[in-house]
Amino acid sequence: MGNELLFREAEENDLAFLVMAERLCFPPDAWTESLLRAHMDSPVGKTFLLEKGGEPVAYLLASVILPEGEVLRIATLPHHRQGGYAKALLARFLETVPLCFLEVRESNTPARRLYEALGFIKTGTRAHYYQNPTEDACLYKKDNDTHNRLGKLL
Repeated sequence: MGNELLFREAEENDLAFLVMAERLCFPPDAWTESLLRAHMDSPVGKTFLLEKGGEPVAYLLASVILPEGEVLRIATLPHHRQGGYAKALLARFLETVPLCFLEVRESNTPARRLYEALGFIKTGTRAHYYQNPTEDACLYKKDNDTHNRLGKLL
């Protein structure tokens, strides 16, 4: 196993990990166990894990109604940050949806750099969207289908 990375969809027995990870990665706005369960039970809710050596290091929550996907949460456990795991997880998720949207705190420069490095384009702003503290959200979009069509034409 060692350093192997595995991208997989979360299962019921991953719920305890997700609750713990939310508390570590998103205080004071962590999703509750009931909210995470509802997301996992939703027909459009998708939860993905990235494992290293059999242990989860990052996770992604999304809403998917093909051809669109929306990233709702993406996080790497604090002691695994700066290892490229969020980028690997998001890149793998992007292979599953032709069109992807997300929003991010305006002040979250590392996340914005990650999204832009993966080809997301800022499309707008939502004023005062976030709380704790109040902050604007930057809206991003990535159209994989346009990229694929252009590649086929060239």
